[in-house]
Amino acid sequence: LEGDNHRFFYHDPDDPNSLSDNDIFVIHEDADGMMWVGTNGGGLNRVDPETGSVTRYVADPDDLNSIMNDDVRTIYEDQQGNLWIGSYNATLTRMDRDRSLFFHFDINQGEFFFSAVIQDILEDQQGRLWLATRGGGLKLFDRERREVARSYTVNEGLAGNMVHALVEDNQGMIWLTTNNGISRFDPERKAFQNYDDKSGVQRSDFFYGSRLMDRGGYIYFGGFNGFNRFHPDNIRISTEEHPVVFTDFLLYNRSVPIGPDSPLDRHISLMDTLILPYDATVLTFRYSALNFSVVKGNRFAYMLDGFDDDWNYVGEQRVATYTNLSPGTYTLRVMATNNDGIWAKSPAEITLIITPPFWKTAWFISLSVIVVVLLLFAFYRLRVHAINAKNIELERKVEERTIELSESNATKDKLLSIIGHDLNNVAFGMIGFVQLLKDSLEREETEEVKEYTNRLYSATMQFHDLLSDLLTWASSQSGRISHEPEWIQLKDLLEDILTHEESRAMNKKIQMELKLEDEQSRVYADPNMLSIVLRNLINNAVKFTHKGGRIGIWSRKNMEFMEITVEDNGVGMTSQQINDVLKEKKRTSTKGTENERGTGLGLSLCQDFVEKNGGTFRIESEQEKGSRFIFTVPMHSVQ
Repeated sequence: LEGDNHRFFYHDPDDPNSLSDNDIFVIHEDADGMMWVGTNGGGLNRVDPETGSVTRYVADPDDLNSIMNDDVRTIYEDQQGNLWIGSYNATLTRMDRDRSLFFHFDINQGEFFFSAVIQDILEDQQGRLWLATRGGGLKLFDRERREVARSYTVNEGLAGNMVHALVEDNQGMIWLTTNNGISRFDPERKAFQNYDDKSGVQRSDFFYGSRLMDRGGYIYFGGFNGFNRFHPDNIRISTEEHPVVFTDFLLYNRSVPIGPDSPLDRHISLMDTLILPYDATVLTFRYSALNFSVVKGNRFAYMLDGFDDDWNYVGEQRVATYTNLSPGTYTLRVMATNNDGIWAKSPAEITLIITPPFWKTAWFISLSVIVVVLLLFAFYRLRVHAINAKNIELERKVEERTIELSESNATKDKLLSIIGHDLNNVAFGMIGFVQLLKDSLEREETEEVKEYTNRLYSATMQFHDLLSDLLTWASSQSGRISHEPEWIQLKDLLEDILTHEESRAMNKKIQMELKLEDEQSRVYADPNMLSIVLRNLINNAVKFTHKGGRIGIWSRKNMEFMEITVEDNGVGMTSQQINDVLKEKKRTSTKGTENERGTGLGLSLCQDFVEKNGGTFRIESEQEKGSRFIFTVPMHSVQ
């Protein structure tokens, strides 16, 4: 070729302005005069015919907006100027030419027949976008929803699922080349008319994208043995209908005989209504079209009204099977096309009645409703009787509770009387020691002064303990003690309490040992309540431990709680005493190893305060061997 307008475009590895590959599969000129060149392995190229500049677009796995596949098979520009690209891996791509961005759509999503390649693209006169695919048949793509709206395969009457090229004629019909001849598709009626070698179509396969409609309306399709040329207006279409008849009825895949004990009293083709029991769960109908022509090309569709939402297009299949139909009335309709793909207007019909089991019949349901009403009435009477009985029981419990409260008030009065008596005894003891101390000072008896001073100190501490327990108990009974938990450093709290209790232990020469599993542990509790619990338990251990005894305070983590143990080797407690303190809430006032007095309120307060902080309290003890007081405190915020 010679001349100033001649240019040769090819791939030069050393020239980035050359084509990306020499294996050219498709060339498209857009509305702006730009040439788009699709290659087999080199992606897409834009060529400016005026300047000769080339822009390459190749797949980049790190860039989602690059072209998805470099094996381009078709390029199409729609009426809005969008550029659509079809390639291998069934990738449909729309290119934003202004920003050089590519947007990809998966046309195999939810599809039964897999599409390997998009081989041709067509926008029809109604603005619908059609895709010719290899393996997936003809697809209608919804550009607004960005997905395949409908697929047409051999089941819907298409000649073959490998579609190579698309052409729309002047009447809006779409002509397709397939691996099994040529199909004519009516988009409005969704009907196919197929042509094979008996109609003059070449026997060999067609090339993808090889199609043309000239100015005279003639359509050309290229294949391996030349091309077919025809005018759509010159092709005669048969309007003859081929009626459908039912040929057989099967239950559980076995033909049902005709007889008095059978659902069939005559041949299935003569039946208009079929009555079956509810346990007939596998139904099969065979059917055929009355086609007496030499060329056979009937395709079928069926629908069961009351079960199917749409027609089932099954190609040349002549059987319909349904399983586990619910009791009710249905109508099976079957229709067929003629040899030219024209559907019959009057389908074959048969009414199908599935009778319900007895428990779903009207009389059984009515009887059941009556029984339920009677049961509800009986339940109502029983409920009223139970409520009356419950009211009587409630009145009895109120009376018993009233008596208990009266007894409780009497017990509290007695308790206060006993505590007052104890306080009075201690007070008189203190007065006696003060008098003896005064006399000893006047006589300057140093040893007596020391002895009476120690005894006065002990009596004072007893008085303090009695009074402290009484005040704390009274506050807890009246509900004036507030619960305000916070994070507490356990080691600091214990060391502070032991400092205050150390003098008492030293007077009795008692050894005190503190052992913490984790010295940095924190617990979440009310500091005042926890302090009272620890002070009472340690003070109680000092009282009831002999001279030269031992007291241990331990801590260990137990899941989300800190378990604290106060242990002594003192006088111990009986099981009855433990039960009185923890369960009966009785006051048990006993003397210590040196006649120290207690109110018997301390352990009960400890249990109450531990439980208010979300913990548990228990006592393990044996007489004359010692006691172990164990309680838990949360190590987390209690919601």
